[in-house]
Amino acid sequence: MIYLAIKHKNTGRFVTGTDFNRWPRRQMMEVEYYPPLLFPNNDIGYDSLQIEIKRRKISLKRYEVVKVSLLEVKSE
Repeated sequence: MIYLAIKHKNTGRFVTGTDFNRWPRRQMMEVEYYPPLLFPNNDIGYDSLQIEIKRRKISLKRYEVVKVSLLEVKSE
């Protein structure tokens, strides 16, 4: 399945959340235990993505919206 995610243009790391306690708001980046924010790749998902970009004050000069696909990995 294809999803949309927000990625930092320079570092290539994905946004996992936003620190609303700081001003200006800061984006938290992915680490091992915090997966990236994913939005469905459809009209509803795109609308919710636009709302989240505005709410989180994400600058599209620094970040970009990319398509990502999920792959199931079987554990042994």
